[in-house]
Amino acid sequence: MDDYTRRTRDWLEGIYEGAPGVPYVPHSPVFGFKPLSRYIGTYCHLFAVMREIAPYEVGSCLEVGCGEGFLSSLIRRLFGARVAGVDLSHRVCGRAAEYFNLPCAVSEATALPFRDGSFDLVVSINTLEHIADLAGAYAELRRVSRGLVVVGMPHASRPGKEESADEPHAHVSLPTRAEMRTIFGRRARIRGSLSRMARPLYVLAARDDISTRVGYERLGRGLGRAVYALTRRAALAFDARRTVAWLCRREDRWSRRWSGPTYESIIVSEVAPPRRASRGLSDEAILSELLR
Repeated sequence: MDDYTRRTRDWLEGIYEGAPGVPYVPHSPVFGFKPLSRYIGTYCHLFAVMREIAPYEVGSCLEVGCGEGFLSSLIRRLFGARVAGVDLSHRVCGRAAEYFNLPCAVSEATALPFRDGSFDLVVSINTLEHIADLAGAYAELRRVSRGLVVVGMPHASRPGKEESADEPHAHVSLPTRAEMRTIFGRRARIRGSLSRMARPLYVLAARDDISTRVGYERLGRGLGRAVYALTRRAALAFDARRTVAWLCRREDRWSRRWSGPTYESIIVSEVAPPRRASRGLSDEAILSELLR
């Protein structure tokens, strides 16, 4: 383990331990549907990820960078699959076991403790951008898959946007969409996810006030304050779960149609011809479990 990875591990241990005397705030909606700003992008991104997986049969799945296990649990419920997780943090593996009874191994993504071709599906969301050896990590994901690899990670608008490894958990691998073609191969499907055009619409579903957060000060003063307050009041007239479901569909549609304004990519790679289901999962089935 190199110095950057060691510092990242220690940083993650602190994050997932939580502050002394303060109730732990999960990084994903592990306790059920929550219409909070920090979760709405998660719902939208995972809906897009699940739409890519939906046409396939999945009997087993490994999630690399599983965090608290929310996505693994979703895949288990939707496919009836045997699931396992890998993460760099001991504490978050403990939380995944506690919240979802998820078997979880503590390991680096570049050295997974599994045999070749152990899983039908290997999925890794918002993890590989924190690994300096992106190509090596992706090769390891492909090694342990016997069918499908799905990666979700941010992309850069231009080369050279990586962050310094001096800070832990930095975006040390941030390729452009064009660079992704070289890293993930010409046969991989690469599509955008999370459109900047849709992001302002999150206020239609969020039940928390973000105007006091750093970067959103404009929502707390002048005309921005008035528009924000009016929109939040109007949003209360609608069911939050239905609104988030609408946002998931809208975000996915816009990201597929106009990839330029997107800031995440979803990469789908078939390691070997995976089994396709006779009838894939419907959007309704995905949303029902995602927003339960």
